[in-house]
Amino acid sequence: MSMFCMVCNKAPATVHVTRIVNNQITEGHYCANCANQKSISGIGHQNNPEDLLNSLMNPGGILEAAAPLTNVTVAARTCECCGLTYQRFKETGKLGCPECYQTFKDSLRDLLRRMHGSVQHQGKNPSHTVDWVQRDNKVRELRQQLQKAITKEDYEKAAHLRDLIKETETN
Repeated sequence: MSMFCMVCNKAPATVHVTRIVNNQITEGHYCANCANQKSISGIGHQNNPEDLLNSLMNPGGILEAAAPLTNVTVAARTCECCGLTYQRFKETGKLGCPECYQTFKDSLRDLLRRMHGSVQHQGKNPSHTVDWVQRDNKVRELRQQLQKAITKEDYEKAAHLRDLIKETETN
């Protein structure tokens, strides 16, 4: 099932934009031509992750306002461990060491919130895998119960769990 451009409604949508503003998610689907005409902040021209990260970190050329660390501006922060500056991180899209995560914590949190809508990983499974993942989890749980039943020498329950495992695996 292909999606068509929201503007011209003729060409297939090849540029997909998700915007999160005030926790409200809006999606846009455009063909390459309409995306270029609308100048959708360079979308479709980012050939590497650094360019994409930079466009998210600095939308419209405006440095995001992050909470200052001891009155040091975001751009002036430097990791004490590796010497990476926030400006250099913005240019490369790469952190220098594990300590950078603490040094730039506030800015990274804002960046992740803009990119993903949240700073907490929610996890996601493709829809075609949900059934077998659930089945696999169920079998794993039943096997743990089976081990406990065998340890307790409750062989009647163990036989019942064995049958449930076989039934679950074949469905």
